[in-house]
Amino acid sequence: MSTITIPADVAELFADTWGDQQLAYDIAGSLTCTEADVLAELLAALGAPDAADIWADAHADEDQPGDAHYREPADSRNP
Repeated sequence: MSTITIPADVAELFADTWGDQQLAYDIAGSLTCTEADVLAELLAALGAPDAADIWADAHADEDQPGDAHYREPADSRNP
């Protein structure tokens, strides 16, 4: 795998733009698991691990049983 250079201001703008929680929750459920994973990995690589977590959580919240990131709803878990 090769390494690329991204100007810091471009990386910061991308992370700030795509790290928006409302945007993540509006879009993440429409992405495949692979698409969500790749976007989260890119955000983390750009130095935005919190944004990566937002996307991972937003996607997982919309996954269905049998999907890779599916999480049982909190109110149906055994105490």
